Amino acid sequence: MGICRVLRSASPSAWIAILFIVAGLYQMVFFYRDNRYVHALALDIVTKAHADGSEARVIALRDYLRTHINNDGLPRDGSGRSFLRDGAAQTLRSGKGLCGEVSRAFIVMARSLGIRAQRLNLYGSLQHVVAEAEIAPHRFVVVDAQYPPQIVDLESLDRVILRAEYDDYSTLNLR
Repeated sequence: MGICRVLRSASPSAWIAILFIVAGLYQMVFFYRDNRYVHALALDIVTKAHADGSEARVIALRDYLRTHINNDGLPRDGSGRSFLRDGAAQTLRSGKGLCGEVSRAFIVMARSLGIRAQRLNLYGSLQHVVAEAEIAPHRFVVVDAQYPPQIVDLESLDRVILRAEYDDYSTLNLR
C-alpha cells in the first residue's frame, strides 16, 4: 500500500497525531538551531575576552549582555507583553529585553559553556530577576546582566539579600 493511500485513509485522530509529530519536529529543529547560535555566541564572547575560568567567563558574558541588550521602548512593568516571553536566542538577536529576558539569555549562555546557572527572583521594595552562577565548586554569585544593573558586581546571595530593597527570593516565580 502506498503512502498516499495510507494518508487518504487516515482517521481524524491519526491526522491530529501526525500534526503534533510534525509540530514537535519543527520545534526541535528550531530549538537545536537556537541552542547552537547561543553556544557559538557565548564561545565567541569568552574567547575574545580571553576569559579563562568560570568567574572570568561569567563576567565576560555579563558585560556583553549589559552592552548588547537594552530595554529601550519596553514597558518596565511588563504590561502589554505576551505571556510567553522571548527565548535566549530571540533576545540576543533583537537586542531587547527586561531583566527576566536578559537573565534567561545569561543562563542559557553560561550553561552552554558548562557553567551551572539558575534564575533568581528577588522580592522586596524592588522586584528584580537575576541569575545565580557557580564560579567555583560550591561558590555561587548573583549575576545582574541588565543595564543599568541593580547589582553591579558579583556578590553572594547572602550579601544581596541583606540589602534594604530585597527581603526575599525564589528560584521559582511564585508571585
